[in-house]
Amino acid sequence: MEEPPRKIQRRSVFVQSGRCRDHDWLPGGTKVPSLCVICAGWFKYDEAEPCRFEGFRKLRHPSNGVLEEDGFSEGDTNTPSVLYPGLFENNPQDTDINDLQIVIAKFLQPILEEEVEVHKNPNLVFRHLEKDLVACDVCNTSILFSSWFCTECALEICCKCFKEGEWDVDQRDGAVYCIHEFRACSRMGTAELKSALSSAEAVAAQSRKEPAPYETSFAQKCRVEAETYRVTPRLVRKHAEAFQLLWPLGIPISVDPPQGINFDPYSSTNLDILHGTEETFVSKCDFSPQNRIRRWKSKAMTVRRYLQTFTATDLNEYLVVKIEELPHRKTLAEAYPLQYMHYLKMIPFALYASPSGFYNLASHYALDQCDRSANKPDLGPKLYLSASNTQQCSVTLRMNMTGTMYVLANRDQSHQNVAVWTTFRREDVPQLRAFLSKRYPNAKGDAVHGRKHYLDHDDLRRLREQRVIPFSTVQKPGVAILIPAGCVYQAKAIGNIVQVANGFVDYYSIASTLELIDEWRKYRLPDTVQIKWILWYAWNSLVKMKDIKEKVSAVFDVADEGFIRPKSRKSQTVTARDSRALKRHRTRIAKGKTTPDEYAKTHIYRCPHATCSDSSRPYASYSVFDHLKAHHGVKLDDVERNILLKKPLDEWSSTFDIMMSRRPLQVHLPGLLQKDPIVISP
Repeated sequence: MEEPPRKIQRRSVFVQSGRCRDHDWLPGGTKVPSLCVICAGWFKYDEAEPCRFEGFRKLRHPSNGVLEEDGFSEGDTNTPSVLYPGLFENNPQDTDINDLQIVIAKFLQPILEEEVEVHKNPNLVFRHLEKDLVACDVCNTSILFSSWFCTECALEICCKCFKEGEWDVDQRDGAVYCIHEFRACSRMGTAELKSALSSAEAVAAQSRKEPAPYETSFAQKCRVEAETYRVTPRLVRKHAEAFQLLWPLGIPISVDPPQGINFDPYSSTNLDILHGTEETFVSKCDFSPQNRIRRWKSKAMTVRRYLQTFTATDLNEYLVVKIEELPHRKTLAEAYPLQYMHYLKMIPFALYASPSGFYNLASHYALDQCDRSANKPDLGPKLYLSASNTQQCSVTLRMNMTGTMYVLANRDQSHQNVAVWTTFRREDVPQLRAFLSKRYPNAKGDAVHGRKHYLDHDDLRRLREQRVIPFSTVQKPGVAILIPAGCVYQAKAIGNIVQVANGFVDYYSIASTLELIDEWRKYRLPDTVQIKWILWYAWNSLVKMKDIKEKVSAVFDVADEGFIRPKSRKSQTVTARDSRALKRHRTRIAKGKTTPDEYAKTHIYRCPHATCSDSSRPYASYSVFDHLKAHHGVKLDDVERNILLKKPLDEWSSTFDIMMSRRPLQVHLPGLLQKDPIVISP
């Protein structure tokens, strides 16, 4: 006996609780009014990507059985608590925080003004902040908070694409897929966004004391040679003034390795022993005269099998075999901790180029806002391996949106291994593109961003005839090559090389990175840098730092030497034994036989640690510090020792407790929580 058809149950408005194509959540005999772009399969999205309308679109029951749209549900616009990283290369001072905050505010202000402009729309809809990164469906640019979405198909575009007005009607193959009806959308409350904008405007209005460029004779010589003769400046780690002068000019830099560098962790033997069984992808490309355009044929291979090509002698003369971006789907610190630990020792100018440098804005990215730490831009470091072949290129012609550093991390004892770099400055890129379009007329896509070409000696000679002269650099083992944002570069390997590449967003390159966003939009390239999110998180990280420092200064006086002392001091009380010693030393000081510093070194103290609070064993000042290190694992630096020595005896325990609770504030960022550090064992 057949079941009678279910009648449509009329009920109040409800929120869509499933995908558009699924029928499990639909009442019997009904269907959704329209499909989102994910369920309709318009674009090549990941099948695991959630439905755009699920949990967002409101529906109601009509009389004809077709559900009707009844607005959209309001998401939670309250910004969740954010955990910022706390470990940096140095302890930032107040002046460092203020200067960096002023620089970021000047670039963040126009971005927030554009966001606030969207909030003026009367039909604004608020959505919750997704875990996954939201990008424009048209230009692939990452979306910060505000956007425009179609109520018919949930197509979401950025503000610039909406202003261009080219997506009112979506046509494919001559058929009209959707007549878009865009509506303003935001993932942050209006009040909170305006508060952030007002704060950025106030900070941007401040005048930053720009230090006069300290142009030494060496820095001036490097600048003149680089601008006139295209000679790559060769620096060492102590040439910080030269770096600060040359890097904003868009000049590539070569930095010599530190003394005593160890190349063993990156040798083929150690890589084979530690990570030989790991699966990776090997790329082949052909640069023979018959086929100048690159052919990609990637296949899976273990690291051990690939390292065997380092000693192979039967390789084709024009065959390129290499590994790019190793490890896959993991960071170098997680997958290769030993190599990562040694790589940190190779990084020059760590404040700017290190993954934990204070002036590297990417290091301020939030750790776990809505689990968005998984969306942190993957700027490295990564390994690049190339087998021995003098005809190959280890890095094809390309351009990056951020500054990039390559370190040649291995040394071949039997053969010479170097890399030859060719770098074009930003102003030479238009002429280079014109040359490549004529040189490869049948190539698809952009000649630079396609990463399919390599310029040989003949090509470089023709470019020099057109007065397009690149920088040419020979990189030896341990040498770091720093390439500014927007520069086009390539590299050829001579010998077996292992490169460690790392991207960084220093505050000198913010303007160049923002300018390159338009170029990335033009070619529909994925926004892997997320410069807007980097600026937003760096701004909030500095605001949080500054706020906590102000709260600390309300309780403590911070002297110029870095000493921290309470504003109110109690009278000194000591034991009988300490009183006799104090009287004896005061007498010696009055007679000029002992200085106050000598008294501080010989005075008797007790261990301030909580576990020794009941102990009456006395110590001299130096002995108590040795006791703390040996029995409690607490090593005090000179500043912390001076803080304790300047305190009365009855305040030692309380001062020590405050010092231990605030110890992460001196080593890490003040008052900011952080996750457990990664334990790196050699």
